[in-house]
Amino acid sequence: MIIIGRDKLPPFGEMLKLMRAYIGKDYSQDKLAGVLNISRGMISKYETDDFICPPEMRKKIKRKHGMEYLPTDESEISLYEESLDRWNTSISEKNWEEANFFREKLSVIKAFPFAKNLNASFSMYDCRMALSLNELDNAKKILDEYENRVDELNDTQKYYYYRNKGIYSGLTGCMNDASMFYHKALVLKVNVLDDSIKIYYNTAFCDERLGFIALSIDSLEEGLELYSNSKDKTALFWSYNLLGNNYTSINVFQRARKMRDNAHKIALKKYRKNEDEESKLHLGISHIGYGRMYLMKKEYLPSIENLDKALNLIPEDNANYLEAFYHKIRCFIASEDTSLCPQLISKALKLSKNNKTYNMMFKALEILENPSEESAKHLEEKILPYLLEQNCFHPVLDYAMFLSEYYKPRGQGYIMRALKMSELVSSIHKKFMERGAI
Repeated sequence: MIIIGRDKLPPFGEMLKLMRAYIGKDYSQDKLAGVLNISRGMISKYETDDFICPPEMRKKIKRKHGMEYLPTDESEISLYEESLDRWNTSISEKNWEEANFFREKLSVIKAFPFAKNLNASFSMYDCRMALSLNELDNAKKILDEYENRVDELNDTQKYYYYRNKGIYSGLTGCMNDASMFYHKALVLKVNVLDDSIKIYYNTAFCDERLGFIALSIDSLEEGLELYSNSKDKTALFWSYNLLGNNYTSINVFQRARKMRDNAHKIALKKYRKNEDEESKLHLGISHIGYGRMYLMKKEYLPSIENLDKALNLIPEDNANYLEAFYHKIRCFIASEDTSLCPQLISKALKLSKNNKTYNMMFKALEILENPSEESAKHLEEKILPYLLEQNCFHPVLDYAMFLSEYYKPRGQGYIMRALKMSELVSSIHKKFMERGAI
């Protein structure tokens, strides 16, 4: 018997029977003999192992049936594993022509259900490719198959299982589950070439969306310490960008500026090399980060300058355009230069009519620009609960701080409302700094 990890391959005769069954349930010994131009009796001897099938005949059988990549002896096992690695690399590089080729050729391992180790590796990469191509039903089927078999997997396979579960959970809106699975993947510490920076970014992104800013920072700092020289500059850009945003959120501006500069350097180099839509978007997002950082530092002029640059680079139908527009209006309100605000808010409400979250946020800015007791109540009772449900902690923190200050001088009837907003501010600040919460 040939050992493949925990797998055991039977004699070739049994493999040949399985190969015929995989080709088709009616694929008889006679049909196989006709294709090979030998007698049915010889096929029968191969299958009973009364006669050893020569290596050249094994190759001919596989070649005639598109099974060249199926390992049938020890010498071919390493070749199959090398092909798995090449397939995984082609998925990382989004070389879909090559990836589809390997997906089709390597799927023949399914003919050998007892080759559990190779089947598991194939399934994890197949799931990864399915998620990359948004084939969610196929990905779910694979993940469900291994849900109660995780202990059978080796560390690399477990890494991809948890990574795939994290991606699937994120794509289906289950952010808490996504974060949990990403953290399980990180614990395995598997070195997966340049792709590893992505798992750190994905983990940090989920944690940031859940409000765990310090936890998000920890993941990104660890990832960048290991993979700052990664060839995947796009992944590095997103990592530096998110880390800059995170440090801005907790007012660590010196560190935020360094991360912002790193992200901007990558975006600017890409833009100068090729002024396509993606490079414009990345450069625009970099300017949004600067704009938000300067807004938080109360340096309104450079904030507006960067946000205007972002608006000139990002198309209006992109959500990042709404992000830049939002911070620009917020900057005018914070600087008490509100003469343009009614006009800008009117335009913003039209632009965001199909985006409920941003539409609510622009309505909130309308209240901040010209508050009244009635509008403040609407902000507290309608807008804040909705945004909390969407995990929009940064605007909620902003509005809660505003409402707390708005309510305080309004007398006895507003003391409890002011206290409630202060408690909300404290709870969000506490959440931002929590670690080990997942």
